[in-house]
Amino acid sequence: MGSIILTIEKLNQFFINPDVSNSWENSQIKEFVERAFSIGKDKTMQDVFEKDLGLINLEFDHYEFFKLSKNKNAVQYFNKYIKVKEDLDDVLFDLAENNYNEFSFLYNYNYIPPIEKPYLEVSASEPNPFENRSTNSKNIYEKEDEGRSEVATIITEIEIKIEFAREILNQLKLKRNVGQENLLNDNVKNLIQSHIYKKMKEGANEKELNHWESLLDDASKQIEEAHQFFDQDYNRTADYFERTLQDLLTLKDNILNTDFYDDESDINFNSRISKKYEDEFSVVMNNMSSSSYDFEEEDPETLEETLDRLTKKLNITINKDIFVNSFAMDRFFEYSDDIRKMKSDILPIIEEWKE
Repeated sequence: MGSIILTIEKLNQFFINPDVSNSWENSQIKEFVERAFSIGKDKTMQDVFEKDLGLINLEFDHYEFFKLSKNKNAVQYFNKYIKVKEDLDDVLFDLAENNYNEFSFLYNYNYIPPIEKPYLEVSASEPNPFENRSTNSKNIYEKEDEGRSEVATIITEIEIKIEFAREILNQLKLKRNVGQENLLNDNVKNLIQSHIYKKMKEGANEKELNHWESLLDDASKQIEEAHQFFDQDYNRTADYFERTLQDLLTLKDNILNTDFYDDESDINFNSRISKKYEDEFSVVMNNMSSSSYDFEEEDPETLEETLDRLTKKLNITINKDIFVNSFAMDRFFEYSDDIRKMKSDILPIIEEWKE
């Protein structure tokens, strides 16, 4: 039968026509794809892209594979796959429902998207870049670990702001602005109206009825002013948060995709600026050491311990490579959006029941 040289183009064709009944090649590709979909659960990147290749020779790395999470046919195949793998699907839903903040923080802190690699032409005299793939993959993982630097803290903070802006925009799109329902006095107005009808039936005097009708006018005026405020403010608020979101995304992109290492003319400047910050940092640390802190230091959880704690109750363990599995992470964020929308739709009904 021989081996299969698997390219991204061949993968795309598989997702369009994944029939394995009469295709030995498709059956081999199917096994590889489903192993890749399991990365983060019972598979790691090394398992799938180095160890369990079998008869397949890859002509792409894991970054290129997981870019296919934007491919409609690939996503449809993944959705069918994960319906069978209910344990992984249940974990993703549980994390979105009960541990969204903690899990998304881990994702933002531990996964930095790759910088787009330039296209490199290879001459006939040069070795194939896909030879010695094991060594190349190892270098990729080492570079990933090196990239977990102070920059990740900055990116995490930006991601938090991005998520907040998205939540506000989502609330605006759902026309459920924070506090809007509580600021409208429809219930108060209706209660006053009912009270007036009751007083009219009881034969209340004109002065008392005029008093309640005046209060009804006040409540109606407040509702009208509130509607006017929200109508006028809606578009301006949405525009503001749209601009803010785009600014934050641009800032994040500029941090991740800017290369400062091509210009050797800045060496002296870097030396001076490093000295300046080292001096300032020393002052800060000296001030901190001179202060007294009354607390008992605890060993923080490792990433693996945190993931194990988050998933232990469902009797399944996931590993840090889940963050690179964009198919699984996209499903996690989709579940989060669905849960948030459902809560936003149901909350007003619950509030009415309470009344």
